[in-house]
Amino acid sequence: MNPNIALLGLGALVGGALLLVTMTDEFRLAGGDDGDRGDGGDGWLTQLFPGSTSLTGSHKAATDVPEGKFDPDSLRMAEDHGWKSYGPAMAGPEGELYVVGRALADMVPHDRRNPILPAGYRMQWRTNGCAPRPPADGEVLANVSIGRGERRSGMQAYSDAQLAESTSKALAVALKHGRRIQESHLHDNHGLPVVNVVLTDTSAPLYLVLQNRQDDVLWNIHPAPGVQIAHMAVIGPGIAAVNPPPGDYDVEFLQSGSDCLPDVARQPAPFWRALKTHDKAEALAALNRLNDAYYAYDTWFRARFGQGSEDDVVGYDLTNHVLVGPMPDSAETRVPFRRLDRAEVLVTRTDNVFVSPKRRHRGLTAALHASLLTEAAGGDVDAIFPSPMTRADLNAEEAAQ
Repeated sequence: MNPNIALLGLGALVGGALLLVTMTDEFRLAGGDDGDRGDGGDGWLTQLFPGSTSLTGSHKAATDVPEGKFDPDSLRMAEDHGWKSYGPAMAGPEGELYVVGRALADMVPHDRRNPILPAGYRMQWRTNGCAPRPPADGEVLANVSIGRGERRSGMQAYSDAQLAESTSKALAVALKHGRRIQESHLHDNHGLPVVNVVLTDTSAPLYLVLQNRQDDVLWNIHPAPGVQIAHMAVIGPGIAAVNPPPGDYDVEFLQSGSDCLPDVARQPAPFWRALKTHDKAEALAALNRLNDAYYAYDTWFRARFGQGSEDDVVGYDLTNHVLVGPMPDSAETRVPFRRLDRAEVLVTRTDNVFVSPKRRHRGLTAALHASLLTEAAGGDVDAIFPSPMTRADLNAEEAAQ
């Protein structure tokens, strides 16, 4: 770690945090309390989406749901940038929702208290520039785009900058409450969220494009027998990892949010909560911002892959399971689940990566925090947290004066 960069960053972050501590409750975001922020899909919202057949996103009644699917409204809800799915729900082609157990055989359930740990990892540099290998003739683009996942693995990965930021937050909280910082305050959960991607399309070699809009992600790929992967491009703003199936292909990692590769963005839809406001002008401004982000990303995507970013796209804004291709037609043809605890994953190169049990990586992480905090204090943490003065201290000080 470069101590100058770490200390300058920590100092700036601590200063900003302490400034926030002094602010009163009068400083709030406009818009009031949480609650219904829309017009229910009626009125002027239809003017922003002319020709839309649905302003809630519902597209299938419960009585019309084929076997193996859920009623879409029973296991999903609208969020600011799209759908959030729950539990065993798996996002499929054309926005359909399936039961993940119908696609994967012998799936290991998620355990929040004991998250799964990969057997090992290899770090890989991101691709220089913003131009992944273009699709070759005969390859089919498998277009997966999500906002983020929420089921964290036990794999911890973070940069020194993230370490400094979390240290400053813990320090600001300790100073606000007038107490010394404790080791327990420094435990952060940087576990990469796991998103399962089930591949069943055997029509042609697949060029797999994995995109996430925010945060970090660990993509666990489950190909059905007969699926051929030709190439893999992994695009997102944070740390990314992938459990790649065996095969003769390359994996590229690309960082979004740069001058040459815009942030991953989906085409806005009328059910997005970001547009649900009682103020038409505010909603129109939000729609313009979302459209600008979408058009920027779609332009980049078309130039690199030869099709629109929304063409045959699969994925919700928040989801843990994605299906690319048809649903297996029986229990016997389900796709074998690939266990992370038996896998060596690829991860973008970063400063700190742990695939150790929680009790071990927490101690190591706390030691890193403590080292950075000591550096920020000039070698003496007591300079930040002086011991309380006793009556004897005060008498001695008065006598000295």
